[in-house]
Amino acid sequence: MHNNKGFNLVELAIVVTILTLLLTAVFTGKKLIDNARLNSVMVELTELQRAYNSFDTSYYGLPGDIENASEYWSDSNIIDGNGNREIDGNYRISGNTEGSQPASAEIVNAFLQLSLSQIYDKSLDGTLNSSAPYVLIDQNILGAKVAGGIFYYWDGFGAIADYKNFIHFAKYDTVNDSAIASILTPADAKKIDLKFDNGVASTGIVRGFNGDDASDCGTNIGDTSGDYDLTKDVITCRLAVKLD
Repeated sequence: MHNNKGFNLVELAIVVTILTLLLTAVFTGKKLIDNARLNSVMVELTELQRAYNSFDTSYYGLPGDIENASEYWSDSNIIDGNGNREIDGNYRISGNTEGSQPASAEIVNAFLQLSLSQIYDKSLDGTLNSSAPYVLIDQNILGAKVAGGIFYYWDGFGAIADYKNFIHFAKYDTVNDSAIASILTPADAKKIDLKFDNGVASTGIVRGFNGDDASDCGTNIGDTSGDYDLTKDVITCRLAVKLD
C-alpha cells in the first residue's frame, strides 16, 4: 500500500534542491545589492573629486572657501569663506558661530557653490542650523545610497601630517549629532581603498578610520602601520579621500 503520510526520497531530494536554489538566489541577490551600493559610493567619490578640481580651476579657489563668493552669487545662504585653502568646519557640521562666521559654513557652502556654479548637478541649499539636527541629508549635505551615509568636504584631520582637504564618507549619527560615525565594514572599506589607492588604511590618498561609534576598523588605525581588520565583519569604518 502507498504511504501518503510523508515524503519519499525523491520528493525529499526535490524539496532540498528547491530550498538550496532559493537560498543561493537570496545570497546572490544580497551580494549584487551590496556591490551596487559600493559602486555608487565609488562613482560619487569620483564625481566629487572632479567637481572640487573643476571649481578650483574656474574660480581660483576652493568650494566653500573662496573669499568673494557673494560677488558671484546672490543666494541668501551664500557666505564668503576665509580663503585659506582649507574647507573649515567641525565634525558636527554645526551652524553655531565660532569667530566671524558659523563653524561649518564652508562645509555646507561648498555644496551650495558647486550647485550654483553648475559644476555639480545635485542641488543643495547651504542651510546652516544653529541647533540639532545640523546635518540635513540632501539639503545641506550630500546623502549616499548607503543607508544614513553622507559625503562632505572638510579639512578636519590635524593628526595627519600631510593633511589638507578630504572628501569624507561616513554616517550621520542623529543621536549624537556626529558626522563621523561608522558606515562600512573593514572589508568594504578596503575594497573602496583599493579602487582609488593602495588598500592600506593609514597611508596614501584614501585613509580609513574608526567611526566615533566604533573601535574595530583596523589595527593601529591612524598610524602609518595601520590597516583594516578583515577578521571583523561589522560596520566600524569611515573613509576620507585626500584631495590636496
